This record gives sequence, structure tokens and C-alpha cells, in this order.
Amino acid sequence: MFISNTTKLKTGVKMRSHLGVRLSYEAKYWLESIQAVIQEKLDAKINEQDIENLEHATKSYLKEVDNELGATSVTLILKASASSVLEEAFEKTKSLSLKDWHKLDNEMKHSISSIPKDKDVGTLSVRFFLENSIITSLESYQKEFMTSEMVRQVRLSYVLKLVIFAYYKKIMQ
Repeated sequence: MFISNTTKLKTGVKMRSHLGVRLSYEAKYWLESIQAVIQEKLDAKINEQDIENLEHATKSYLKEVDNELGATSVTLILKASASSVLEEAFEKTKSLSLKDWHKLDNEMKHSISSIPKDKDVGTLSVRFFLENSIITSLESYQKEFMTSEMVRQVRLSYVLKLVIFAYYKKIMQ
């Protein structure tokens, strides 16, 4: 796990940091599958005119902030990224109970055999750019997900795998 504290950007009041994690093949497969579904929906629902309207609204807003900011070029690219998918996965699953998580863990272990092993998912080392509060919450799951027979806390990569799987189940059903 790698957290870069040097790359913090202030967006409103929420700070973000990079989080580098090596995911399992299964977690990366689920993550890419979710990204593909969301990107497909985004492409189907947002047309070129919508993007032009958003760009115009952004440019107008910048001019209101400071007239000289009207010289800013605005180009919007709407993309479902690994980071945005993980943040949404966390938000959609954060209310699950420990019992629900253990049930999902068992389901996940059984479903791994149905994943095609010949699909190229690219690199397994992913660099997420997440809100610090989400990173902290995901790290807290490392202790929460421990069972009584465990000596060490659960790896963060396993926590991410479980969170991604839970969201994958919601999206794909």
C-alpha cells in the first residue's frame, strides 16, 4: 500500500490523496466490469449537446467569479474511473453490517471460480485518488473484518476486493 501525502488537492473542504494498491485479478476484473457498465450508461445518457451546455455553464461560472477567468478554456471529459467507482462502491456499501460483510465474503469466495481467467485486465497495481475520509474508513475495515481466529488485520487489498465485489453484485443484478 502506498499513500502519497504530497499530492493533496483541496476540493471544497474535502482533501484527496493517492492510494496505491495491488489488487487481485478478481478485484480488477470486477472493477473494470463496473467501469464498463457505468461508462456505457454515461455515453448513452449524456450527449454532445449536454457536454457543450456543461462547458458553457462552467465558463459562465468562471466569468462570474472573475471576469478575467473568461479566458479559460473548458473541456469536459466524463469518464468512469477506477477511483470514482471505488468511491461510489464505498458509499453504496458503507451501511452494511458486519454480518452482511461476512456473508458477502463467503459469496465472493464462491463466485471467484466463475470469473474468466483469459481476460486481460491490465496492471493489477492501481493508483486511486480518493477522499481522505474514504481512505480512513477503508483502513478501519481492516480491523473490523478480522475474525476471532485471525492474528493480523485484513490486508487493505482484500478490503477493497470485498467492497468492489459488493458493488459489483449491486450493479450487475
